[in-house]
Amino acid sequence: MRVHSAPNFAAQWLAPRLAQFLAPYPKLEVRLAASTDYARFRNDDFDIDIVYGPPRAEGVEVVPLPEETVTPLCSPGLAKSIRKPADLLSQTLIART
Repeated sequence: MRVHSAPNFAAQWLAPRLAQFLAPYPKLEVRLAASTDYARFRNDDFDIDIVYGPPRAEGVEVVPLPEETVTPLCSPGLAKSIRKPADLLSQTLIART
């Protein structure tokens, strides 16, 4: 099975669970690739693509995953300056891809 995934999902969720998933299927081979590009199904490069947001490929079957809970974190000093969502517009944020 050739799996493509967004880098964050591959590193933080998928890779740590891969051994447990494969344990009952010792003959299953999984090849994992992670990048911000979408998988290329036309070239038969991948069997599965795990993406954030709507897929860009046509003619694929979409199986939604459960929603993710995201918790923003910041220093106490920065937290004091944030009172409403608009206050974030002047801050440097790290985007999750």
